Amino acid sequence: MKNVQPNSLKNLKAWPPGKSGNPGGKSSIPEELRGVKSLSQLEVTKLISKYARMTGKEILACQKNPDLPVLELAIISIFEKSIENGDYQKLSFLLDRCVGRLDNLLVDEDEADDARAQLQKLSLQELVVFVKENLPEGSGF
Repeated sequence: MKNVQPNSLKNLKAWPPGKSGNPGGKSSIPEELRGVKSLSQLEVTKLISKYARMTGKEILACQKNPDLPVLELAIISIFEKSIENGDYQKLSFLLDRCVGRLDNLLVDEDEADDARAQLQKLSLQELVVFVKENLPEGSGF
């Protein structure tokens, strides 16, 4: 070893044979986040799809269920806020996770601008119908 400071080697201790210096057994992910990390994109997509197909009455009934997981409550809340406020960006947030961003699917910039303009003219209900009608067959939505 070249140019090693003699004092830097004083505190080094060899590990016993067969022992690792890595304490192991500890996860870098906090306990409360382990369940979220294990969620797959498909599972989240299925949850979004489940609530996208419900009526307002059905969603209200689900929201009152004290046993509903927080993730599902959050999805319901996003749907509700998008409907109450006419905020298509909240709906877009959920749909982007299911079908991908519209921007990424369109290639021609002129066509993309026309499509954006047409989509912005749609009401929230019309947008939901449009998305449902244009999903690939068998996508589970």
